[in-house]
Amino acid sequence: MLFRAREKIEGYPFHMVLGDMKNLPFADHTFDKSISVTAIEFIKDARRAVGELFRVTEPGGLIVVATLNSLSPWATRRNMAGKMGHPLFGHVIFRSPDELKRLSPLDGTIKTAIHFQKYDDPKQVKIIEKNGQFKNLNTGAFLIARWEKPVET
Repeated sequence: MLFRAREKIEGYPFHMVLGDMKNLPFADHTFDKSISVTAIEFIKDARRAVGELFRVTEPGGLIVVATLNSLSPWATRRNMAGKMGHPLFGHVIFRSPDELKRLSPLDGTIKTAIHFQKYDDPKQVKIIEKNGQFKNLNTGAFLIARWEKPVET
């Protein structure tokens, strides 16, 4: 996957770093924002991985983690594919909003999005999504957590 990404970013001012999310190869307080998108599904010790995001984020900075929501039908389908032998989905750990919240000692904002289903009429998707957001459903396919690292005093 990294080799493919390297091909796609060729010519852009981007420096790739190979590392372990549970032991990031960066000094404390290196970044003003740390973002993880669809990575913690592959990390059993996700609390440690989120802790590393906090460690490398400067005080007052933001940490964002996005993952597939275990309460969504999207995750249910992928779990089923894993049980049927799919090489990628056979090893994932999808988490619920409450489980994601518990990965950090701080309160944060946890939201879900993508309340429409794979086979819903594309013309209805905006309405379905607005209804899911209005009802504050916790079953959206995409789960996003946002934390602000406290400023040290």
